[in-house]
Amino acid sequence: MTIAEGIPKGIYILVNDKQKNEFSRKDVRDLLKIDKIKWSLSYNPIFQAMRIDQPGRAPLIKEEYVGILIRKDRGIYALTPKGFKLINKFKPNDRAIK
Repeated sequence: MTIAEGIPKGIYILVNDKQKNEFSRKDVRDLLKIDKIKWSLSYNPIFQAMRIDQPGRAPLIKEEYVGILIRKDRGIYALTPKGFKLINKFKPNDRAIK
């Protein structure tokens, strides 16, 4: 599973199983069990690239993952309509975090 695939799967669990409409990067990091250093170096730039309002210089990722998140407040994010469509493609057996 790529980083760009893992982040939305974690968000799916936060939104659907834990009933969180808004979440922080730390919520996603904790759910995926990623240490802070690895998150900062690898996952954080991908998360940034997924924002619809990303301020630039984020790495290139597949178009299906671009624009799935929006910043609601400092450190707080939510899914865009595109993000809801993406995460709801996951079947229950696809949700396992490895």
